[in-house]
Amino acid sequence: MSARPSKVRPRPLGLLPAATVTTALAASFLAIAPQASAASVATWDKVAQCESTGNWSIVSNNGLFYGGLQITKPTWDAFGGRQYAAYPNQATKQQQILIAEKILAGQGPTAWPNCYQGTGLATDHANPYPAPAPSTTNSAAITASATADGNAHVNLVGSDGALYTTDANYAGTGWGGAWSKLDGTGLKALTSVTVNNVVHVYALGSTGKVYTKDADYNTGYWSAGWTEVPGGASGAQALTASATGNTVHLETIGSDGTLYTTDANYTGGGWNGTWTKLDGTGLKAVTSTVTGNTMHLYAIGSTGKVYTKDADYNTGQWSSGWTEVPGGASGAQALTASATGNTVHLETIGSDGTLYTTDANYTGGGWNGTWTKLDGTGLKAVTSTVTGNTMHLYAIGSTGKVFTKDADYNTGQWSSGWTEVPGGAQA
Repeated sequence: MSARPSKVRPRPLGLLPAATVTTALAASFLAIAPQASAASVATWDKVAQCESTGNWSIVSNNGLFYGGLQITKPTWDAFGGRQYAAYPNQATKQQQILIAEKILAGQGPTAWPNCYQGTGLATDHANPYPAPAPSTTNSAAITASATADGNAHVNLVGSDGALYTTDANYAGTGWGGAWSKLDGTGLKALTSVTVNNVVHVYALGSTGKVYTKDADYNTGYWSAGWTEVPGGASGAQALTASATGNTVHLETIGSDGTLYTTDANYTGGGWNGTWTKLDGTGLKAVTSTVTGNTMHLYAIGSTGKVYTKDADYNTGQWSSGWTEVPGGASGAQALTASATGNTVHLETIGSDGTLYTTDANYTGGGWNGTWTKLDGTGLKAVTSTVTGNTMHLYAIGSTGKVFTKDADYNTGQWSSGWTEVPGGAQA
């Protein structure tokens, strides 16, 4: 087809060069854009019919305009399109529309000057893809990891089985304000860990196989699609990941309620290719964190009690068996662990839907021996990460909204109550 004069061209982005804009930065830009808008899929179909005769994989004859909405490469990059594909025509129709929504909010309907009139683009404010309800049938359907720049990256699984993500910069700009839909189908559970400013996300698929994808915050790119973790795992019920140095330690609970483990060295050697069966019976949920060069695992047993075991990577030895975490917890439904220095902070959701917490100092003093009841009602899932000396908790509430609260270990204070994470996620 011949190029139309209505193709979407980049507009000046001030101090935000197109080649380096990340999804989070684009979200911050959109938050202050004066002509915020949206449009239904039916309206975008009309624009695409005008722009490209509805061909979502087309490239213009001059090679400058791509996809159903004929978006230029610089504009695609500037508004976060690279999280889906290098070029618009390589992305799905839905992904092209999601980026077009950001362009519409940032540049207005005249970004398509010859095709917006008569299509309803200037007047249709419907959300083309309302945020689906993220699944909470598994306590690990939400996960969080932090990068060295003070950003927390929160990911969850939607009711459509796809991955959604949002970010918060705790050193400055705060939340990005939007949940971005990525990819995946039939995902059931999530965990994540950071190695060298790359967040590695691991998910259970519909058959219990384990998959992975990465977000490289050095470059601002997500990896394309999902890759199965080698070793042939299937039937997994829950999973957790942690890292010592450049090596990720990935554990699952199998269909037999037993713990399995595998490792990946991300600077050389890759995956070891084998899932090793360890021990445990009737395990229901698992989480992990690291102090020094030792990984600490915590699991919920069949009666809701909380147990722990360690892997010491200085010696290459696992501890023998499982030990109950002191304090007499029972009826736990979900759990998360994180560490500041040599102290582990372990939180559970009790049978009453409330948050409980306990700590262990692994260089002296051990467990404090008490589970302290905090707050929250109807909580269904929880995850945590640390920036600086502050732990950030994220939980899915009874209505499916995502909430957060902090524990500042510089002051020893918890934040008051729970605050909803911006972006309107409904789990």
